Amino acid sequence: AAESPVLIGASMGGILALKAAERIEARAIVLVNSVPPVGVESTRPQDKIPDVVEWSKSPLKETEDALWDSSREVIEWAHERWRDESGAVLRQLRSGLETKKPSCPVLVIASDKDNDIPPEVSQKLAKMLSADFVLYHQMSHVGPLLGRRARAVARHTLGWLSDHAAVQVTKLAVPRLRFKFFTIFPTERKIKTLFAL
Repeated sequence: AAESPVLIGASMGGILALKAAERIEARAIVLVNSVPPVGVESTRPQDKIPDVVEWSKSPLKETEDALWDSSREVIEWAHERWRDESGAVLRQLRSGLETKKPSCPVLVIASDKDNDIPPEVSQKLAKMLSADFVLYHQMSHVGPLLGRRARAVARHTLGWLSDHAAVQVTKLAVPRLRFKFFTIFPTERKIKTLFAL
């Protein structure tokens, strides 16, 4: 029999992961700066959304501003790959999708400098899902995926999966302890600070 998958979703992919978990048995879910479902209020200004959001035509400066915590090479790579988005889909997400609380372990990752999904929204989502919550400092919306410290985020996430979902991790390198860059808030309400590169 096939093993249950781990579902990982970032931004819009986060709510899609939650919806997928309603149909399949997931071993664990990782949500990165996820669009929240119904029940999690956002305080973000509600700009008008056009029928087509033409991200593919956005100037390089917008990518630089969005990925300020990434390398020049990653910024240029990402800029060439932006695709247009359906305004109808974005409006539906804004009005809210209902999701069921998953029964598997959930990790919610947030960036403190996220201008799209404020970290307070991610923290509310974690509380609603009884999930572990990790707040990364000095990271953008896509920083956990494409930022200079994305590798360290991946290491921490793999460690969490190993501890909470019995995911076998091979060659997981533990970074040297140099400076604080994220804080983890476990569900048991104890706050502990972790250190990593």
